[in-house]
Amino acid sequence: MRKLAIALMLLLTVGSTAWAAVPDRTPTPIQLVNATLTGSTADLEAALAEPSSLTYKILVVDQNPADRTAYLDQVLTEWGWPTANEMLIVLFPQANYDLRFALGSAFKLNYISVDEVLALARAEYFPRKQKGDAAGGLASLVRAINRRMSPSGISEQQARFEGMRQVVAKLQLQDAKGLLELLDPAGLLVAPYAVGAPDNRLSQADSAQVLDALCKEARLEIIGYDLTAPNRVQVVVSGLQAGLEVPASGTPGNRIKTTDTVILTVINQNGAWRLSSVTMDPQDLLPKRIDAGDFTKPFAWVTIEPATESASWGFGSDPGSEANTTSQESTQSLTEAERLLGQGVQLPAWLEGSQMQISQVYSRDYRPLSASLMSLNPAFHASFSPVGRHVGSVKIDANWSVATESLVINGRPALLLSLDEKREGGWRHRYLLIEDGNWLYYLEDGLGDSATLIARAQEI
Repeated sequence: MRKLAIALMLLLTVGSTAWAAVPDRTPTPIQLVNATLTGSTADLEAALAEPSSLTYKILVVDQNPADRTAYLDQVLTEWGWPTANEMLIVLFPQANYDLRFALGSAFKLNYISVDEVLALARAEYFPRKQKGDAAGGLASLVRAINRRMSPSGISEQQARFEGMRQVVAKLQLQDAKGLLELLDPAGLLVAPYAVGAPDNRLSQADSAQVLDALCKEARLEIIGYDLTAPNRVQVVVSGLQAGLEVPASGTPGNRIKTTDTVILTVINQNGAWRLSSVTMDPQDLLPKRIDAGDFTKPFAWVTIEPATESASWGFGSDPGSEANTTSQESTQSLTEAERLLGQGVQLPAWLEGSQMQISQVYSRDYRPLSASLMSLNPAFHASFSPVGRHVGSVKIDANWSVATESLVINGRPALLLSLDEKREGGWRHRYLLIEDGNWLYYLEDGLGDSATLIARAQEI
Protein backbone atom coordinates (compact mmCIF):
# COMPACT_ATOMS: atom_id res chain seq x y z
CA MET A 1 0.00 0.00 0.00
CA ARG A 2 1.26 3.43 -0.84
CA LYS A 3 2.84 5.13 2.14
CA LEU A 4 1.14 8.35 3.09
CA ALA A 5 3.50 11.28 3.30
CA ILE A 6 1.62 14.32 4.57
CA ALA A 7 3.05 16.43 7.36
CA LEU A 8 0.73 19.06 8.78
CA MET A 9 2.75 21.31 11.06
CA LEU A 10 2.39 24.62 12.82
CA LEU A 11 5.26 27.13 13.02
CA LEU A 12 4.91 29.76 15.78
CA THR A 13 5.45 33.40 14.86
CA VAL A 14 8.31 35.11 16.63
CA GLY A 15 7.47 38.81 16.83
CA SER A 16 5.68 40.60 14.04
CA THR A 17 8.14 39.96 11.22
CA ALA A 18 10.49 37.15 12.28
CA TRP A 19 9.98 33.72 10.82
CA ALA A 20 10.06 30.52 12.88
CA ALA A 21 12.75 28.04 12.05
CA VAL A 22 11.80 25.38 9.58
CA PRO A 23 11.03 22.20 11.54
CA ASP A 24 12.66 18.88 10.90
CA ARG A 25 10.87 16.88 8.26
CA THR A 26 8.73 14.12 9.76
CA PRO A 27 7.28 10.95 8.21
CA THR A 28 4.16 11.23 10.40
CA PRO A 29 1.16 10.98 8.08
CA ILE A 30 -0.72 13.86 9.74
CA GLN A 31 0.89 16.05 12.38
CA LEU A 32 -0.81 19.13 13.81
CA VAL A 33 1.06 21.34 16.29
CA ASN A 34 -1.27 23.85 17.98
CA ALA A 35 -3.11 24.22 14.69
CA THR A 36 -6.32 23.24 12.99
CA LEU A 37 -6.71 22.61 9.29
CA THR A 38 -10.24 23.72 8.52
CA GLY A 39 -12.68 21.51 6.69
CA SER A 40 -12.88 17.82 5.90
CA THR A 41 -9.62 16.27 7.02
CA ALA A 42 -11.26 12.85 6.60
CA ASP A 43 -11.76 13.58 2.89
CA LEU A 44 -8.11 14.63 2.63
CA GLU A 45 -6.96 11.43 4.34
CA ALA A 46 -9.14 9.40 1.96
CA ALA A 47 -7.70 11.19 -1.08
CA LEU A 48 -4.15 10.53 0.09
CA ALA A 49 -4.96 6.86 0.64
CA GLU A 50 -6.14 6.34 -2.93
CA PRO A 51 -3.74 4.45 -5.22
CA SER A 52 -1.25 6.81 -6.84
CA SER A 53 2.38 6.95 -7.89
CA LEU A 54 2.68 10.27 -6.00
CA THR A 55 3.27 11.31 -2.40
CA TYR A 56 2.43 14.68 -0.87
CA LYS A 57 4.08 16.72 1.88
CA ILE A 58 1.85 19.45 3.33
CA LEU A 59 3.24 22.06 5.72
CA VAL A 60 0.85 24.44 7.51
CA VAL A 61 2.60 27.64 8.66
CA ASP A 62 0.90 29.77 11.36
CA GLN A 63 2.30 33.06 10.13
CA ASN A 64 1.98 35.42 7.20
CA PRO A 65 5.37 36.32 5.76
CA ALA A 66 5.44 39.21 3.33
CA ASP A 67 7.17 36.96 0.77
CA ARG A 68 5.56 33.53 0.92
CA THR A 69 7.59 32.27 -2.03
CA ALA A 70 10.79 33.14 -0.16
CA TYR A 71 9.55 31.08 2.77
CA LEU A 72 9.00 28.13 0.45
CA ASP A 73 12.59 28.57 -0.74
CA GLN A 74 13.73 28.48 2.89
CA VAL A 75 11.87 25.19 3.43
CA LEU A 76 13.45 23.72 0.28
CA THR A 77 16.89 24.83 1.41
CA GLU A 78 16.56 22.92 4.69
CA TRP A 79 14.45 19.98 3.53
CA GLY A 80 15.86 19.54 0.06
CA TRP A 81 13.84 19.44 -3.15
CA PRO A 82 10.94 16.95 -3.31
CA THR A 83 11.90 13.52 -4.58
CA ALA A 84 10.80 12.53 -8.10
CA ASN A 85 7.18 11.63 -7.29
CA GLU A 86 6.60 14.12 -4.45
CA MET A 87 4.76 17.41 -4.24
CA LEU A 88 5.43 19.80 -1.38
CA ILE A 89 2.57 22.14 -0.45
CA VAL A 90 2.97 24.99 2.08
CA LEU A 91 -0.25 26.54 3.47
CA PHE A 92 -0.56 29.96 5.13
CA PRO A 93 -3.76 30.08 7.27
CA GLN A 94 -3.21 33.74 8.22
CA ALA A 95 -3.30 34.57 4.50
CA ASN A 96 -6.66 32.82 4.05
CA TYR A 97 -4.94 29.48 3.44
CA ASP A 98 -2.95 30.71 0.48
CA LEU A 99 -0.48 28.10 -0.76
CA ARG A 100 2.91 27.65 -2.38
CA PHE A 101 4.20 24.38 -3.83
CA ALA A 102 7.21 22.62 -5.32
CA LEU A 103 7.12 19.67 -7.72
CA GLY A 104 9.36 16.63 -8.06
CA SER A 105 11.00 15.74 -11.34
CA ALA A 106 8.28 13.26 -12.36
CA PHE A 107 5.94 16.19 -13.04
CA LYS A 108 8.36 17.73 -15.53
CA LEU A 109 9.09 14.39 -17.17
CA ASN A 110 5.34 13.82 -17.57
CA TYR A 111 4.92 17.23 -19.21
CA ILE A 112 3.04 18.81 -16.30
CA SER A 113 4.05 22.43 -15.82
CA VAL A 114 3.78 24.71 -12.78
CA ASP A 115 1.15 26.68 -14.70
CA GLU A 116 -0.98 23.57 -15.15
CA VAL A 117 -0.81 22.74 -11.43
CA LEU A 118 -1.75 26.35 -10.65
CA ALA A 119 -4.77 25.98 -12.94
CA LEU A 120 -5.77 22.79 -11.12
CA ALA A 121 -5.41 24.58 -7.77
CA ARG A 122 -7.66 27.41 -8.96
CA ALA A 123 -10.26 24.94 -10.16
CA GLU A 124 -10.12 22.40 -7.31
CA TYR A 125 -8.59 23.93 -4.16
CA PHE A 126 -9.65 27.56 -4.01
CA PRO A 127 -13.44 27.13 -4.44
CA ARG A 128 -13.68 24.78 -1.43
CA LYS A 129 -11.13 26.77 0.56
CA GLN A 130 -13.21 29.93 0.10
CA LYS A 131 -16.15 28.09 1.68
CA GLY A 132 -14.07 27.24 4.75
CA ASP A 133 -13.03 23.76 3.62
CA ALA A 134 -9.28 24.02 3.05
CA ALA A 135 -8.74 20.31 3.78
CA GLY A 136 -11.49 19.35 1.35
CA GLY A 137 -9.96 21.66 -1.25
CA LEU A 138 -6.64 19.89 -0.85
CA ALA A 139 -8.44 16.57 -1.26
CA SER A 140 -9.92 17.76 -4.54
CA LEU A 141 -6.53 19.03 -5.70
CA VAL A 142 -4.78 15.76 -4.81
CA ARG A 143 -7.36 13.74 -6.75
CA ALA A 144 -7.11 16.05 -9.77
CA ILE A 145 -3.31 15.76 -9.83
CA ASN A 146 -3.49 11.99 -9.43
CA ARG A 147 -5.88 11.80 -12.38
CA ARG A 148 -3.61 14.01 -14.46
CA MET A 149 -0.60 11.83 -13.69
CA SER A 150 -2.45 8.58 -14.37
CA PRO A 151 -2.30 6.92 -17.83
CA SER A 152 -5.87 8.07 -18.50
CA GLY A 153 -4.96 11.67 -17.66
CA ILE A 154 -1.87 12.10 -19.77
CA SER A 155 -3.44 14.21 -22.52
CA GLU A 156 -6.80 14.58 -24.19
CA GLN A 157 -5.39 13.67 -27.59
CA GLN A 158 -3.67 10.54 -26.30
CA ALA A 159 -6.84 9.46 -24.48
CA ARG A 160 -8.95 9.92 -27.60
CA PHE A 161 -6.45 7.96 -29.67
CA GLU A 162 -6.71 5.15 -27.12
CA GLY A 163 -10.50 5.11 -27.57
CA MET A 164 -10.02 4.71 -31.30
CA ARG A 165 -7.38 2.02 -30.83
CA GLN A 166 -9.58 -0.11 -28.55
CA VAL A 167 -12.41 -0.39 -31.08
CA VAL A 168 -10.22 -0.87 -34.15
CA ALA A 169 -8.16 -3.57 -32.38
CA LYS A 170 -11.33 -5.59 -31.71
CA LEU A 171 -12.45 -5.16 -35.31
CA GLN A 172 -8.98 -6.10 -36.55
CA LEU A 173 -9.19 -9.35 -34.57
CA GLN A 174 -12.56 -10.07 -36.22
CA ASP A 175 -13.96 -10.30 -32.70
CA ALA A 176 -17.68 -9.45 -32.72
CA LYS A 177 -17.96 -10.51 -29.07
CA GLY A 178 -15.19 -8.08 -28.15
CA LEU A 179 -16.92 -5.28 -30.06
CA LEU A 180 -20.17 -6.04 -28.22
CA GLU A 181 -18.32 -5.42 -24.95
CA LEU A 182 -17.52 -1.91 -26.23
CA LEU A 183 -21.02 -1.25 -27.59
CA ASP A 184 -22.99 1.77 -26.41
CA PRO A 185 -25.62 0.34 -24.02
CA ALA A 186 -28.26 2.31 -25.95
CA GLY A 187 -27.39 0.41 -29.13
CA LEU A 188 -25.92 1.47 -32.48
CA LEU A 189 -26.90 4.18 -34.88
CA VAL A 190 -26.49 2.75 -38.39
CA ALA A 191 -27.08 5.00 -41.42
CA PRO A 192 -25.51 6.04 -44.75
CA TYR A 193 -22.98 8.88 -44.99
CA ALA A 194 -24.15 12.35 -46.10
CA VAL A 195 -27.80 11.52 -45.39
CA GLY A 196 -29.74 12.94 -42.47
CA ALA A 197 -29.37 10.23 -39.86
CA PRO A 198 -32.38 9.10 -37.80
CA ASP A 199 -31.95 9.36 -34.06
CA ASN A 200 -33.37 5.96 -33.10
CA ARG A 201 -30.87 3.29 -32.18
CA LEU A 202 -30.88 -0.39 -32.96
CA SER A 203 -31.71 -3.00 -30.39
CA GLN A 204 -28.86 -4.97 -28.88
CA ALA A 205 -29.75 -7.95 -31.07
CA ASP A 206 -29.78 -5.89 -34.28
CA SER A 207 -26.57 -4.13 -33.22
CA ALA A 208 -24.95 -7.54 -32.79
CA GLN A 209 -25.89 -8.45 -36.38
CA VAL A 210 -24.17 -5.30 -37.66
CA LEU A 211 -21.01 -5.94 -35.63
CA ASP A 212 -20.88 -9.57 -36.76
CA ALA A 213 -21.07 -8.45 -40.41
CA LEU A 214 -18.30 -5.87 -39.87
CA CYS A 215 -15.99 -8.54 -38.48
CA LYS A 216 -16.37 -10.96 -41.39
CA GLU A 217 -13.06 -11.27 -43.25
CA ALA A 218 -12.00 -7.76 -42.26
CA ARG A 219 -8.58 -6.79 -43.64
CA LEU A 220 -8.39 -3.35 -42.17
CA GLU A 221 -6.72 -0.13 -43.12
CA ILE A 222 -7.19 3.08 -41.14
CA ILE A 223 -7.51 5.78 -43.78
CA GLY A 224 -8.60 8.72 -41.64
CA TYR A 225 -9.62 9.86 -38.18
CA ASP A 226 -11.00 12.89 -36.34
CA LEU A 227 -9.87 13.54 -32.74
CA THR A 228 -11.02 17.16 -32.47
CA ALA A 229 -14.17 16.67 -30.36
CA PRO A 230 -13.61 16.43 -26.57
CA ASN A 231 -15.40 13.13 -25.94
CA ARG A 232 -15.85 11.70 -29.42
CA VAL A 233 -13.59 9.95 -31.90
CA GLN A 234 -14.38 9.15 -35.51
CA VAL A 235 -12.21 6.68 -37.40
CA VAL A 236 -12.58 5.81 -41.08
CA VAL A 237 -11.64 2.21 -41.83
CA SER A 238 -11.60 0.35 -45.14
CA GLY A 239 -11.15 -3.29 -46.08
CA LEU A 240 -14.53 -4.50 -44.83
CA GLN A 241 -16.75 -6.95 -46.68
CA ALA A 242 -19.30 -5.02 -48.76
CA GLY A 243 -22.80 -6.07 -49.78
CA LEU A 244 -23.97 -7.77 -46.58
CA GLU A 245 -27.49 -6.69 -45.62
CA VAL A 246 -27.83 -5.59 -41.99
CA PRO A 247 -30.38 -3.73 -39.84
CA ALA A 248 -30.34 0.08 -40.07
CA SER A 249 -31.74 2.94 -38.02
CA GLY A 250 -35.01 4.45 -39.16
CA THR A 251 -38.39 2.78 -39.57
CA PRO A 252 -38.80 -0.75 -38.15
CA GLY A 253 -37.37 -3.33 -40.52
CA ASN A 254 -35.10 -0.82 -42.27
CA ARG A 255 -32.05 -2.47 -43.88
CA ILE A 256 -28.75 -1.27 -45.36
CA LYS A 257 -25.87 -3.01 -47.13
CA THR A 258 -22.39 -2.93 -45.65
CA THR A 259 -19.74 -0.99 -47.54
CA ASP A 260 -15.98 -1.46 -47.91
CA THR A 261 -15.40 1.82 -46.03
CA VAL A 262 -17.25 2.99 -42.89
CA ILE A 263 -16.98 5.59 -40.13
CA LEU A 264 -16.87 4.19 -36.60
CA THR A 265 -17.91 6.77 -34.00
CA VAL A 266 -16.65 6.18 -30.47
CA ILE A 267 -17.81 8.26 -27.51
CA ASN A 268 -16.54 8.61 -23.94
CA GLN A 269 -19.15 7.58 -21.39
CA ASN A 270 -17.99 8.16 -17.80
CA GLY A 271 -14.40 7.35 -18.70
CA ALA A 272 -15.18 4.29 -20.86
CA TRP A 273 -15.01 4.39 -24.67
CA ARG A 274 -18.12 3.02 -26.38
CA LEU A 275 -18.88 2.29 -30.03
CA SER A 276 -21.86 4.53 -30.75
CA SER A 277 -22.49 4.46 -34.51
CA VAL A 278 -21.51 2.91 -37.82
CA THR A 279 -21.83 5.08 -40.92
CA MET A 280 -21.86 3.27 -44.27
CA ASP A 281 -20.52 4.90 -47.45
CA PRO A 282 -22.65 3.63 -50.38
CA GLN A 283 -21.67 6.61 -52.58
CA ASP A 284 -17.92 6.20 -51.95
CA LEU A 285 -17.63 9.78 -50.65
CA LEU A 286 -15.29 9.28 -47.70
CA PRO A 287 -11.96 9.07 -49.57
CA LYS A 288 -12.74 12.43 -51.16
CA ARG A 289 -13.63 13.95 -47.76
CA ILE A 290 -10.32 12.69 -46.35
CA ASP A 291 -8.41 14.27 -49.22
CA ALA A 292 -10.36 17.49 -48.56
CA GLY A 293 -9.09 17.55 -44.97
CA ASP A 294 -12.27 16.55 -43.11
CA PHE A 295 -10.28 13.79 -41.42
CA THR A 296 -6.62 13.40 -40.48
CA LYS A 297 -4.83 11.11 -42.90
CA PRO A 298 -2.35 8.76 -41.19
CA PHE A 299 1.27 9.38 -42.11
CA ALA A 300 0.43 12.41 -44.25
CA TRP A 301 3.53 13.91 -42.60
CA VAL A 302 5.82 11.37 -44.32
CA THR A 303 7.16 12.78 -47.59
CA ILE A 304 8.72 10.64 -50.31
CA GLU A 305 10.55 12.53 -53.05
CA PRO A 306 13.57 12.32 -55.36
CA ALA A 307 16.92 13.12 -53.78
CA THR A 308 18.81 16.15 -55.10
CA GLU A 309 22.07 14.58 -53.93
CA SER A 310 22.34 11.18 -52.19
CA ALA A 311 19.49 9.13 -50.72
CA SER A 312 18.50 9.91 -47.11
CA TRP A 313 15.64 9.33 -44.69
CA GLY A 314 14.66 10.07 -41.11
CA PHE A 315 11.65 10.14 -38.75
CA GLY A 316 10.81 11.71 -35.40
CA SER A 317 8.95 14.50 -33.59
CA ASP A 318 9.71 18.12 -34.41
CA PRO A 319 10.40 20.26 -31.30
CA GLY A 320 10.01 23.43 -33.39
CA SER A 321 12.11 26.57 -33.40
CA GLU A 322 11.70 27.18 -29.64
CA ALA A 323 14.03 24.34 -28.67
CA ASN A 324 16.56 25.58 -26.16
CA THR A 325 17.48 22.91 -23.59
CA THR A 326 18.06 19.19 -24.00
CA SER A 327 18.50 16.66 -21.21
CA GLN A 328 19.81 13.16 -21.87
CA GLU A 329 19.80 9.99 -19.78
CA SER A 330 20.67 6.36 -20.38
CA THR A 331 19.14 3.22 -18.88
CA GLN A 332 18.79 -0.51 -19.44
CA SER A 333 15.66 -0.72 -17.28
CA LEU A 334 12.30 -0.75 -19.05
CA THR A 335 10.55 0.50 -15.91
CA GLU A 336 12.96 3.42 -15.61
CA ALA A 337 12.57 4.28 -19.31
CA GLU A 338 8.78 4.33 -18.95
CA ARG A 339 9.07 6.53 -15.86
CA LEU A 340 11.39 8.98 -17.58
CA LEU A 341 9.26 9.25 -20.71
CA GLY A 342 5.82 9.13 -19.03
CA GLN A 343 2.78 10.27 -21.03
CA GLY A 344 1.43 6.76 -21.56
CA VAL A 345 4.38 5.50 -23.58
CA GLN A 346 4.00 1.87 -24.67
CA LEU A 347 7.36 0.09 -24.74
CA PRO A 348 7.76 -3.58 -25.73
CA ALA A 349 9.06 -6.07 -23.17
CA TRP A 350 11.89 -7.13 -25.47
CA LEU A 351 13.64 -3.78 -24.83
CA GLU A 352 14.47 -4.85 -21.26
CA GLY A 353 18.22 -4.99 -20.82
CA SER A 354 19.06 -3.11 -24.01
CA GLN A 355 20.87 0.24 -23.86
CA MET A 356 18.23 2.97 -24.20
CA GLN A 357 19.13 6.63 -24.77
CA ILE A 358 16.42 9.09 -23.66
CA SER A 359 16.37 12.76 -24.65
CA GLN A 360 14.03 15.57 -23.54
CA VAL A 361 13.82 18.92 -25.36
CA TYR A 362 12.47 22.05 -23.63
CA SER A 363 11.80 25.66 -24.57
CA ARG A 364 13.57 28.60 -22.94
CA ASP A 365 10.80 28.80 -20.33
CA TYR A 366 11.10 25.04 -19.78
CA ARG A 367 7.97 23.95 -21.58
CA PRO A 368 8.33 20.38 -22.94
CA LEU A 369 8.64 20.28 -26.73
CA SER A 370 9.60 16.68 -27.50
CA ALA A 371 11.03 13.48 -26.07
CA SER A 372 12.62 10.44 -27.62
CA LEU A 373 14.02 7.00 -26.88
CA MET A 374 16.52 5.20 -29.06
CA SER A 375 17.77 1.62 -28.82
CA LEU A 376 20.28 0.29 -31.35
CA ASN A 377 20.08 -3.41 -30.54
CA PRO A 378 17.28 -4.13 -31.18
CA ALA A 379 16.69 -1.07 -33.36
CA PHE A 380 13.70 0.75 -31.88
CA HIS A 381 12.71 4.40 -31.57
CA ALA A 382 9.93 6.23 -29.72
CA SER A 383 9.26 9.95 -30.25
CA PHE A 384 6.81 12.16 -28.36
CA SER A 385 5.33 15.53 -29.29
CA PRO A 386 2.82 17.29 -26.98
CA VAL A 387 0.88 18.32 -30.10
CA GLY A 388 1.48 15.14 -32.12
CA ARG A 389 3.78 16.93 -34.56
CA HIS A 390 5.67 14.07 -36.19
CA VAL A 391 7.98 14.49 -39.16
CA GLY A 392 9.38 12.06 -41.71
CA SER A 393 11.26 12.40 -44.97
CA VAL A 394 12.43 9.82 -47.52
CA LYS A 395 14.63 11.06 -50.37
CA ILE A 396 15.51 8.44 -52.97
CA ASP A 397 18.05 8.67 -55.78
CA ALA A 398 18.41 6.43 -58.84
CA ASN A 399 20.25 3.78 -56.83
CA TRP A 400 17.29 3.05 -54.57
CA SER A 401 13.65 1.95 -54.81
CA VAL A 402 10.90 2.54 -52.23
CA ALA A 403 7.60 0.77 -51.58
CA THR A 404 4.95 1.41 -48.91
CA GLU A 405 2.29 -0.77 -47.30
CA SER A 406 -0.44 0.39 -44.90
CA LEU A 407 -1.05 -1.89 -41.90
CA VAL A 408 -2.94 -1.87 -38.62
CA ILE A 409 -0.94 -2.88 -35.52
CA ASN A 410 -3.04 -3.44 -32.38
CA GLY A 411 -5.63 -0.93 -33.57
CA ARG A 412 -3.08 1.71 -34.55
CA PRO A 413 -2.26 2.88 -38.10
CA ALA A 414 1.12 1.58 -39.27
CA LEU A 415 3.23 2.10 -42.36
CA LEU A 416 5.82 -0.36 -43.67
CA LEU A 417 8.54 1.30 -45.75
CA SER A 418 10.77 -0.91 -47.90
CA LEU A 419 13.94 0.81 -49.11
CA ASP A 420 16.04 -1.38 -51.42
CA GLU A 421 19.39 -0.63 -52.94
CA LYS A 422 19.29 -1.69 -56.61
CA ARG A 423 22.80 -3.12 -56.84
CA GLU A 424 23.30 -6.85 -56.30
CA GLY A 425 23.74 -7.64 -52.62
CA GLY A 426 22.71 -4.07 -51.70
CA TRP A 427 21.03 -2.90 -48.52
CA ARG A 428 17.38 -3.81 -47.89
CA HIS A 429 16.17 -1.43 -45.19
CA ARG A 430 12.75 -1.95 -43.60
CA TYR A 431 11.07 0.65 -41.38
CA LEU A 432 7.78 0.01 -39.59
CA LEU A 433 6.20 3.26 -38.34
CA ILE A 434 3.28 3.27 -35.88
CA GLU A 435 1.16 6.34 -35.07
CA ASP A 436 -0.15 6.44 -31.50
CA GLY A 437 -1.45 9.96 -30.91
CA ASN A 438 1.32 12.00 -29.32
CA TRP A 439 3.67 9.06 -29.81
CA LEU A 440 5.44 7.76 -32.89
CA TYR A 441 7.13 4.37 -32.69
CA TYR A 442 9.31 2.92 -35.38
CA LEU A 443 11.35 -0.23 -35.77
CA GLU A 444 14.04 -0.86 -38.36
CA ASP A 445 15.80 -3.79 -39.96
CA GLY A 446 18.71 -3.71 -42.42
CA LEU A 447 18.23 -7.21 -43.86
CA GLY A 448 14.79 -6.83 -45.39
CA ASP A 449 13.05 -8.86 -42.67
CA SER A 450 9.56 -7.31 -42.61
CA ALA A 451 7.96 -10.30 -40.86
CA THR A 452 10.18 -9.95 -37.80
CA LEU A 453 9.44 -6.23 -37.55
CA ILE A 454 5.69 -6.83 -37.70
CA ALA A 455 5.90 -9.61 -35.10
CA ARG A 456 7.91 -7.39 -32.74
CA ALA A 457 5.51 -4.48 -33.26
CA GLN A 458 2.61 -6.63 -32.06
CA GLU A 459 4.10 -6.38 -28.55
CA ILE A 460 3.87 -2.58 -28.44
